[in-house]
Amino acid sequence: MKLVQAIVIIGALAMASVGCVGNLGDGAAGPSGSGRPGDPNNPGNPNNPRPNEPVPACPDGDELGPRVLRRLTASELETTIRNVFTLDATAWSGPTTPPDAASGDGFTGDVDRLRVNETYASRLLETGRAVADAVSAQPRLSTLLPCATTGDEACARNFVTTYARRLFHRPPTDAELNRYLDAYRRITPAAGFATWVRTATIAMVQSPHVVWRSELGTVSGDGTAHLAGWEIATELAYTYTGAPPDDALLARAERGELDDPAMVREVARSLVLDEAGAVRPAFRRIALRFFEQWAGLAALPNITKDTELYPGFTPAVRDAMRRELDAYFDHVILEERGGVSDLLTSPSTYVDATLASYYGFGAAGGGDMIEAERPDGWGIGLLAQGGWLSVQANAEITSPTRRGHFIRDRILCQEIPPPPPTVGPLPEVDVGSVSTRERYEVLHASNESCNSCHRLMDPIGFGFEHLDAAGRRRETEGRFEIDDTGRLTNVSAGDIEFEGAEEIAAHLAELPEVEGCIATWVARHAYAIDRHDAACMAASARPQLEQDGGSFVDHWIALAGTAHFTSRR
Repeated sequence: MKLVQAIVIIGALAMASVGCVGNLGDGAAGPSGSGRPGDPNNPGNPNNPRPNEPVPACPDGDELGPRVLRRLTASELETTIRNVFTLDATAWSGPTTPPDAASGDGFTGDVDRLRVNETYASRLLETGRAVADAVSAQPRLSTLLPCATTGDEACARNFVTTYARRLFHRPPTDAELNRYLDAYRRITPAAGFATWVRTATIAMVQSPHVVWRSELGTVSGDGTAHLAGWEIATELAYTYTGAPPDDALLARAERGELDDPAMVREVARSLVLDEAGAVRPAFRRIALRFFEQWAGLAALPNITKDTELYPGFTPAVRDAMRRELDAYFDHVILEERGGVSDLLTSPSTYVDATLASYYGFGAAGGGDMIEAERPDGWGIGLLAQGGWLSVQANAEITSPTRRGHFIRDRILCQEIPPPPPTVGPLPEVDVGSVSTRERYEVLHASNESCNSCHRLMDPIGFGFEHLDAAGRRRETEGRFEIDDTGRLTNVSAGDIEFEGAEEIAAHLAELPEVEGCIATWVARHAYAIDRHDAACMAASARPQLEQDGGSFVDHWIALAGTAHFTSRR
C-alpha cells in the first residue's frame, strides 16, 4: 500500500507542471517541433525545399530565432544529474534513455529531433528510480542533506529548495514547493523520510523543468520575447559547459546581473577560459564534439578497410587516428586559439608510436601524442588527417566524390542535391583494372545526368588521390600513375586550378566565404537548429572568425553577444 501511494504521488508531482510544454502559439517551438510553417527541419515538407545558397550577407544584422523548449541531450541529462547530486559512476551507472537522434547533417541535439515519446518516458522513469535509490540511501543521503537524521518538515523544505533549484535552474515556485511538502506529510509518517526523498527525487528527475531547457522568455508589446535571467544562465551553462548552471551563476541571474549584455559575454568568456586564459575542460568537450560532428568523424570507430589491400589498418590504428584528431583540434584550435586558416593549413599533426609506425614519420614512443611535421606530399591541415581521409573513402578505394562533397557542403556551404531516383546501383569495384580517377570520370563525367552534380565534387576530390583510402601517402595506385590535378569552381575567386592536397587546402583557406561558412556551422551546433536559420542569428559573431587573426574560441564566445542569445521572436 505504501508503494502504491508513493507511485500515485510521484505521478502527481511529475505531471503537475506539464502544462508548460503545451501549444505555445505561432512562432514558438515546443518539444514536438518548431511550430514554424515550412521549417526546413520538418521532414516531408514539399513547400519549402532547403535553399542551395552560401552564407547570406544578413544586411539587417542579427535575427531572432523562435521561442523554444530544448530537451536535454543524453549527455546533458547525465551531467545534470551527476552534478546536482554528486553521483559518480560507482554510485549511478547513468541514464537509460535512448540515444539522441541525429539530424540529416549528422548533428545531435537539434530542437526538432529531441522528443519525448513513450519509450523515452519509460526509460526516464527507470532513470529516476535509479537516481532516487542512490540519493536516498545512507550514508549519501546524510552527506547531501545533513538534517536527514531528523527528517522534519524544515529538512524536507531544505531538500526541495536546494535540489529543485539546481535541477529546474531556478527557485521552485510556492505551488511547486507546497506539492512536495504535501507529499512529505502524506508519506513520511508511514514510510519514513528516506522514502519521501526517494519519491521526490523520482518526480524531480521526470519533471518537464528538468527534461527541457526553457528559452521562452516574456513577450513584450513589440512581439519580442526577452529571456529571463535564469533562462540566460541555463543557456550559458549548457552552451559552454554542457552542464547545468552552478549556484554562483544562478545567484547572478537572481540578482539581475544577466540583464546586462556585457555581463552575459563576460560570463561566457569565464565559462570558456580560466584565469590564465586556457580553455576549460568542459568547453574543450563541447568544441571537440562540434568538430567530430561537423567533420563527420563519429563514423570513424566503425570504419573498416579491405584487409588484403590495407592490412595495416587495424583497430589500434583506427583508435589512434581518433586521438590524433582530438590532439590536432586541441592544439591548433584551443591551445593556439587558431582560426579557419590554421584548421586547414597547419603543417603538423600528432602521432603516438602506433601512428608513427603506420605513417612512417614521427618519432613518438608509447601512447602519448607527439607533434610531428608531415613530410612533403602528405597534405596539410585537417584534410590530410588520416582519420578524415579514411572516413571520406570506401573500403577498397578512395572516394573523390565524398571528399569533394565534404568541401562543398561543410567548408563552402554549397549544397549538392541527392542523386535522382533513376540512378541505379554503382557497379562493383574491380580494384586494379583502372585507376580510381578513370573509373569516376567514366561513371560520372561521361554521363550528363550524373555530371551535373559530380562536376562540382569529383574534380575537387581528385586532388587527394595521393592520399589513399586508409589515410596514407601513396606514390602510385597499384600499376597506375596518379593524376592529382583538380579544379574548384563556383567560388568568389573564380575557377581555381590546383595540384595536390596541399594546394587545395591553401586555396580554401584564402577564400573569404569559407570562414563565414564554418562560422555558421558553429552557430548551428550551438543553437541546435538548421544551419540556414542559424546563419543570420549569429551575424554579429561571424567577424570574430572572419577577421585577420580571428579564432574559433573568440567566435564561440561572441555567440553570447548576439541578440538571439537573450531574445526571441
